Amino acid sequence: MRMPKTLTPWGMRIFRYIEVRGWNLDILEEKSGIPRSSILRWMQGRTLPRLDAWIMICDALASNEQEFEDIIKGSIESIVEYQLAARRYKRRTEQKTKQK
Repeated sequence: MRMPKTLTPWGMRIFRYIEVRGWNLDILEEKSGIPRSSILRWMQGRTLPRLDAWIMICDALASNEQEFEDIIKGSIESIVEYQLAARRYKRRTEQKTKQK
């Protein structure tokens, strides 16, 4: 598979897993059930996957439970829900600090 232009860190990680498997985006689409166009948009950072879609991709790429965990742990910070939760936690912490 030829590397797409401009990949996010998450996109690069997914690309490397696809490459190691000898797959292309069509095979990942078939295995995950997620359209190739969506996966490519996520890899390029034009949009970000929801948590459920991200888990489906990790599940499709993993060959065992340990690898599934490694893929998830290595890319969790790039998921929208994680980013929102991190911002909320940071704001909450800042507000508590200001109140003291």
